[in-house]
Amino acid sequence: MDGGTNPARRLANSLGSNITGPVTTSQRLVFLTCLSALCALVQGLVIGPVDLDAPDQWGVEWQELANPAAVLWVDVRAQLAYDESHYPGAKFLSLDDWDAGLSALLMDWDPGIPIVVYCDGNGCDSSRAVAERLRQELGSEEVYWLVGGWERLPEGGNP
Repeated sequence: MDGGTNPARRLANSLGSNITGPVTTSQRLVFLTCLSALCALVQGLVIGPVDLDAPDQWGVEWQELANPAAVLWVDVRAQLAYDESHYPGAKFLSLDDWDAGLSALLMDWDPGIPIVVYCDGNGCDSSRAVAERLRQELGSEEVYWLVGGWERLPEGGNP
């Protein structure tokens, strides 16, 4: 490839660099890394920071729940965290062992019972992903994720 057809070489030459010889793999990696960083910077300036805890139409605050006991709670934190403590009656569901967890969940769920999924808290996006997947697989519109996650549940899981 000559300097006229290689994008990395054309960019480097336009910036005043005079690369001679073939473009190496490390030069390509540096170019792609810089290009990725530039794209991320532009995206951050245009869109702004992403708040993983910002509610959407499926996010629900603890205070919005009229009757938390009438909800099927799904805990998607790590197994160890679930084993140590979880909201009373919450079912454990892991993306790593989805089929087994979903089967156990279905044994305790009746259509029409809302499901609320929670994870560790601020910055955790697992509850959104699991809630979306449950909505798709169960065909239910009443699957929500808890804004703020585990950290927003009342002390000791008691209302």
